[in-house]
Formats: sequence, structure tokens, C-alpha cells
Amino acid sequence: MTTLQDQNAHPRMLVIITQTKDQKRIENLFQSLHVHLWYQCRGKGTATSEMLDYFGLSGTTRLITVGFFPKFIVQDIFAMMQDSLRKKGHGIAFTVPLTGIQGGLLQMLNEDAKEIAEKK
Repeated sequence: MTTLQDQNAHPRMLVIITQTKDQKRIENLFQSLHVHLWYQCRGKGTATSEMLDYFGLSGTTRLITVGFFPKFIVQDIFAMMQDSLRKKGHGIAFTVPLTGIQGGLLQMLNEDAKEIAEKK
């Protein structure tokens, strides 16, 4: 079996900001990819109305979803999001590399990465 580094499993944090009506779609997406460590909350921020209009989020309570997963499924997640959350201008999603992460959390993410790699 190859090591997780060989499989490009460095942990990433995905942040998705959408309208609250997308909650179940995002939950189903994460479950289908076996991403076990994620969190959703409601948000209301201080972004200017022009920015909110640009992302299709003006006048709504936002759903903020944060998930943690191995880097090798980044393309899968974005491809599936494009299929299930296809409306352009209705939110934003981005990933951030996690380089300084607590050992216990890193171990949990590595176990998830092994499970995901085995199911691919």
C-alpha cells in the first residue's frame, strides 16, 4: 500500500458560503465523498452589498460550511459541487492548505484519507 503522501493526502480546509437552501445538497455531497469532519452554521457578515450581490448572497442568511479532507479529492469535490450546486453567482467556495495542525486532528484526517483512497 502506498503512503498517504504518495496519494497527495495533505489536509485541506474547504469553506463554502451559500444560501441556506443548499444545506442538504452540501451535506449529501460530503457524505457521498466520505468526508466525516465538517461543520455548518448560519452567518451574517459585514461584506459590502456589492460583494454580496456579486456572489448572489444579498439579503439572505448565509450557510457557512467548513470541511476537512485530503488534497487528492479537491477536484472531485469541486466537480460534484458544479453538478449539484450549478447556479453561478449563488455562493463561493475555496480551499486552504492546513500546514500547522494538531496531531490528533491530523491522525483523524489521515484515517479518513485512507478510507477515501480505498473507496476510489
